[in-house]
Amino acid sequence: SDVYKRQDKDCAISELESLKELAKQHESATDELNRIKKDKDLLLDLSKRAQEALDEKEEMAASNRRLKEELVKMQGLFCKCEAEKHSLTNELKEQCEKSVKLEKELIRKEEQNIQIAAIKTQFSKTLEEQAKCIEMELSLIHICR
Repeated sequence: SDVYKRQDKDCAISELESLKELAKQHESATDELNRIKKDKDLLLDLSKRAQEALDEKEEMAASNRRLKEELVKMQGLFCKCEAEKHSLTNELKEQCEKSVKLEKELIRKEEQNIQIAAIKTQFSKTLEEQAKCIEMELSLIHICR
């Protein structure tokens, strides 16, 4: 009977140690499970951030495309403006050349007017002198009669 008690006691001790070992394994498994849950949460958070970064990258790419399209339009407008500037510069040059020609023509006509005025003055003096001569001749004719 003591042998049986001893065997029962040994068996109970063995089972207790097995239960303790199972409890340690359970605690260890629970810790591992908690660590895995934390890792999962971190991975989900990283996945969410990665998706947000991808979305932001796509938005930036779309914005860059729009900006490139706008730049192409602006370059086209710039080319048109340059062509218009060139055209206006040529037109202005032509107008300046015409203006210079007209100014020279005006100066030539003013010089002609000055010459004509001088001729008129000379002609007036000549007429005055002729008028005096005629008056003197008439006076002489009167006197001679």
